[in-house]
Amino acid sequence: MKQFQQPLTTQVITTKYVMEGNSPIVYVAHHEEEGYWVFTGEQEFLPEDAIIVTLGKMIEHDVSILGVADMPVGCYAVRKNKNSPWRIVTPE
Repeated sequence: MKQFQQPLTTQVITTKYVMEGNSPIVYVAHHEEEGYWVFTGEQEFLPEDAIIVTLGKMIEHDVSILGVADMPVGCYAVRKNKNSPWRIVTPE
């Protein structure tokens, strides 16, 4: 099974909808500028809905994100729903 290179205590960005269980994670970004991770659901990402949790908490919440653990910085991954495979996109 893949593992994230970052410690499980690394802070990541998600939304209250994902953490409250109302939305599956369908978008993951590994931002190029600072290397941080973002995990969002089906709702439009709005700053007022953002929360910070640890990477370990995200993995506990949805172990399927390990499927993108080796995604390079600057890429993002999408899927249709929690049971769909991840599709990693490399921007040009």
